Amino acid sequence: MRKLQLFCIPYAGGTTELFSGFCSFLPKEIQVEKIEYSGHGSRIKEPFYNTFDEMVTEVAGQINSRIIDDMDIALFGYSMGSIVAYEIIANELLSKKPSAVMLASHEAPDHEWESKEYFMSDDETFFKLIQDMGGFERCNPSMLKNKFFKKLHFDPVRADYNLIGNYKMSKRVEFSIPALFCYSPNDIPDDRAKLWEPFLGSRGRIIAMGDSHFFIRQNAKEMAELFCEML
Repeated sequence: MRKLQLFCIPYAGGTTELFSGFCSFLPKEIQVEKIEYSGHGSRIKEPFYNTFDEMVTEVAGQINSRIIDDMDIALFGYSMGSIVAYEIIANELLSKKPSAVMLASHEAPDHEWESKEYFMSDDETFFKLIQDMGGFERCNPSMLKNKFFKKLHFDPVRADYNLIGNYKMSKRVEFSIPALFCYSPNDIPDDRAKLWEPFLGSRGRIIAMGDSHFFIRQNAKEMAELFCEML
């Protein structure tokens, strides 16, 4: 296998921690590059993005600054990260064309998904909606009164849902590279998962797995194997 840089783009409110299990099953030829959003994780002191386009442009800039000339690159976007990855590829924002793209756990970019309206909910309702998706594990709404929890965990999710809630697809593009979309039927119904087909192109595949939005936690090995198979 030719050496490759894999840029991992997280879900709304997410940090690079999500990809740890998945990355542990990848061969040594793949160099993992984890993307951190402004205002999240190690960048918690930085301001949130003002628009989805600003986030896409900034993430593309992170990737471009890390590209190694003699290595191929690939993108892996999870949940909201799938839409970020799509927009980066659709608008050709990278200095090198990706060799492959893996997307997971999000509706197609032209679909008006239900969670787009989550950001308009009050804090308690929003908290419950995210818990129903598998987020805020082992937490309860009373933690919203904890300033540390709110700043470190809750506010970044709300900020990202404000961005994704106002997202509009910039252009329709069919990928010309190997592409893989993974989803859980318990999270995205099969008929809506198929809405990714026009974007994935003739070299694309759609794979159902797991039983929740964050199926990567239980299916990390399977996803890593599928990614390597795609390469």
